[in-house]
Parts: sequence; C-alpha cells; structure tokens
Amino acid sequence: LRWERRHAEDRFRQGQGLLWFQHFRRAGGTSLCRVLLNALPGAKFVKGEACQPQGWGGADAIRLNGRNLSRLTAGLRDLGGNAFGQEYGPVPGPELLNRARPRHWSGLKDWIFVTSLREPWSRFWSQMRHELSVCLVNAQAMATCISGDFHKLAELVGFWHSPSSHEHSVLGLPGYELAPSPDAYTDNYY
Repeated sequence: LRWERRHAEDRFRQGQGLLWFQHFRRAGGTSLCRVLLNALPGAKFVKGEACQPQGWGGADAIRLNGRNLSRLTAGLRDLGGNAFGQEYGPVPGPELLNRARPRHWSGLKDWIFVTSLREPWSRFWSQMRHELSVCLVNAQAMATCISGDFHKLAELVGFWHSPSSHEHSVLGLPGYELAPSPDAYTDNYY
C-alpha cells in the first residue's frame, strides 16, 4: 500500500494522477476545498459546489458510477477534471486494501485521497445546530430523527423540510445515499 501511495503522488505531480477529496459533513471540508483549489495548481476540480462536480453532490460517487472506478475516472476526465470532492459516499477502503479486488479497481493506485477530520462530538452538534435543528426541539424529536421517521417528525413539531434541514442532509440523495436509514449514520458516520 505504501508503494501505491507514493506511485499515486508521483503520477499526480506529473499531471497523470487523480485526487479524491473525501468531504465529511461539518468537518471543515468546504474550507479545505478552498485551500486545495488555491494550493494545488495541478488539481483540476470539475465545476460544482465544495469541490463536488455538478450533479454529483449528495450522492455516493462509486454507486453513481455502478461501483466501477474506471467509469468514475473516465467520467471525471470527460468533464475535464482530475480531482473531485465527495460528501455522501465512503472512501473505497475495502477495495483499496483488498489485493484480490476486481480488475476495474486496479486504477485505484493512481488516486490520492485527502480529507479533513473534526472532533466527533463537535461535528455532531454542529450538524444538529446547522442542518437538523428541528431534531433538538425535545427528546422525542431527537429519537424520531434517529429512527428516520421524518414524516412523524413533521407531525410532532409541525415542519421538517427547510433549505438547510432535510432528510437528504442526513443520508444523501435517494438511490445514492450513505445508508437506507439514519441508523448507520448515527452509529458509523460519527
């Protein structure tokens, strides 16, 4: 793995590698995106928001591309880029570490992975305050948010959706979400 990481860095410096920016919600990713845009002249992020290509935001990039890294790579290059940010899908860790990975994952050695981390409880409360404040109304609202029963939440507190507070803030776009319910989100995301 160490050799593959050095290889990816060399390829990127030569203009042939790729950069995967894993943007964890409420962990300074938008700020890190700005730093990457200014500090890495060789990084060609496709136009979009917070380093995420237009149309890819809110989706798991691997699932969006049929779990085929070659397809993701080709799509990124077709858009004129060599770098992208992803906020809702996981880093392809099992494929990165698995020596017996499928043939279409062999291109993983050309990718550099970048992320920013934040103290978990600070991150959790930041997301609650900024995106899921309706969950903080009372203990029943919090339990309802964690259960994923957003329709019941609307009955409890009288509203749910707003520009910054919606179920896709939690899981990602339907069909390409992190998980089918917030159970995985609350247990694993933080």
